[in-house]
Amino acid sequence: MIVDDAVALWLKDTERSVKVGNLSEQTYQNYRRDLTDFLKFVTNEEITALGAEQLNDVFDDYSASPDARFKQGGKPKARSTVQRFYYSLSRFFNDAVRREWVTRSPVPETYMARGKAKTVLDPRRKSVGVQGANTLLASVSLTNRDKFILRTLVEAGPRVGELCAADRSDLSFDDVLGCWWLLLEHTKNGVARRVPLAHQTVAFYEKYMSDDIVEARCRPGKPYTLADSERALLRSSRGRRLTPRDVQNLLQRTGRKVGVDVTPHGLRHTAATVLLETGTDVHVVRDLLGHSSIAVTSQYLDTNGESVANAVVNGPFSKN
Repeated sequence: MIVDDAVALWLKDTERSVKVGNLSEQTYQNYRRDLTDFLKFVTNEEITALGAEQLNDVFDDYSASPDARFKQGGKPKARSTVQRFYYSLSRFFNDAVRREWVTRSPVPETYMARGKAKTVLDPRRKSVGVQGANTLLASVSLTNRDKFILRTLVEAGPRVGELCAADRSDLSFDDVLGCWWLLLEHTKNGVARRVPLAHQTVAFYEKYMSDDIVEARCRPGKPYTLADSERALLRSSRGRRLTPRDVQNLLQRTGRKVGVDVTPHGLRHTAATVLLETGTDVHVVRDLLGHSSIAVTSQYLDTNGESVANAVVNGPFSKN
């Protein structure tokens, strides 16, 4: 079921609860506002594909977006507003479990449920830097497919769900620019974007396609999914479209072997941080990651004492 349809059904039933006196009008309006905001980040997604990682991204982006009550100044949302948003999602997913739309709620696995402050990210979700990324990529256990996945995540910073939803036809070469591009159509905000890929990254994909790709198969009892597996950019070892959970498991296995504890979101964070520290304009990073504003992009960027010191010590006025 598409999450948009699930939210529409849930809000319709919740409105009935108001009419029979089981729920206050104000609570319903809070649910309606919060779930409408939720759909801005996950529109057209399969509700079963939404895990804790995806919701953590939603909480990050929602918290960073300006409070709509203030027309000027772009004030960030109060923590109480973010908490209310969290409780609305918790109620929605609990009911989704009861209605058998999902097998379990991902909300209890998010950092919000663990009581962490908005400004404190799970260490696995933060940048591992160039050294950490290179350590992951040097693992001898990685297949050509795995190397393509990790290099794409750390170079271009797509969300793991966006990468898994891509098709083979979305990868193309631009003769004018002399560059490979990956079209991401199933994005969080519903706006398609293209991200560039290095030639070496695509070389791993070509080796995967020629040597390692598994024959496409349908999901058990769902023959109509064969066509989806055939057009998928990436397939699992069972011949089905790769899922975000598959990529998370890949990172866990590889990370344990090389001593780098990171999630797909951490590699997205790494991409943004490394690009900024190497002089890439923040507007370019915003467009690459698919953010609606620089305020959201800033949530993904780490700074350290060395870079802050260099900004002043080696700045434009340091030789005067």
